[in-house]
Amino acid sequence: HGFTAVGLDRVYAAHFTRNPSSGRVMQKAGMLHEGFLKGHTAKW
Repeated sequence: HGFTAVGLDRVYAAHFTRNPSSGRVMQKAGMLHEGFLKGHTAKW
């Protein structure tokens, strides 16, 4: 919907490295890994 109706060309998503299952969900959804954001770690 976002790509066709809203005109988005990219969607941002992130997951903690200690939770690789979330990364696999994003891959299965067709998302591609483009890079890392150094120094952008939320501490929970």
